[in-house]
Amino acid sequence: RRRLRHSSTVPKSTASARRSLLSAPTQKWFVQYRSRCCRGSAASKSIEKFLREKMNLLQVLFLALVQQLGSIRGDDTRVWGPGLELADKLPLNARYFFVESRDGAGRIVPQQYRVLFKGHSRIGSCRVKIEQIDRVDGSSIIRYKLMETCWNVEIHVLLGERHLGQSPYRFEGKLYTENCYCPQAPLEDWMEQIGCPSEDVQINSDLIPFRAVNFSSLRPRIIQQYDKPGSVSLCDYVVKDNQIYRTCYGRYTGFKMYMDAILLSLARKTLLPD
Repeated sequence: RRRLRHSSTVPKSTASARRSLLSAPTQKWFVQYRSRCCRGSAASKSIEKFLREKMNLLQVLFLALVQQLGSIRGDDTRVWGPGLELADKLPLNARYFFVESRDGAGRIVPQQYRVLFKGHSRIGSCRVKIEQIDRVDGSSIIRYKLMETCWNVEIHVLLGERHLGQSPYRFEGKLYTENCYCPQAPLEDWMEQIGCPSEDVQINSDLIPFRAVNFSSLRPRIIQQYDKPGSVSLCDYVVKDNQIYRTCYGRYTGFKMYMDAILLSLARKTLLPD
């Protein structure tokens, strides 16, 4: 077997002081080990020294971790994002929010958080999949996906046993899943509820040349001009009574899946105008 060699740069006085950190059961184990093994042999002393150094190192790391956790305060931690602020207004396939912990000196400290999700569903407790993603800058993304519609939901964001931010976050209404057809309000009201701006500068700029568009007269002309199945494909959509209707022209129309997904997702969340 390969012989293990260890070099210790810790002064003897420091090493002696750290030995006192060993618990009584650990010291008793060393005494029993000495009596059973080859007392006084070089191998015995080398192994004993190795074990002592490892135990001291683990205790130092544990004390450092406790000190670091103690320096982080719940009120210094930022917890924000649409997964908390708009959880009951904006159904998404996966909701998310951010957590950023700071120590007493104001430095961002990456941590592993505990997120507890409590709520009710039609089959009992609310089932949810939770994932923490490191953003590398010290903060984390907490991503959670509901398996079914839930109500009376509480989201607890914890570091150890300590609540962070305004945890627990409570929602009295229902949290819908992405595939639930649950339109909540007309489009303009819904956009205001989730904080969308009243207008978009880029879209307004792009549409300046098209002040008025008469689709009824343009539709047959567009279909006639671009009716080239081998080289051109286009899709015509109609929204009526919050239902989506589509007719595609051309041979290669697989691109329709993208617009389908956008319109169907919106129709599940809000009442679209005709």
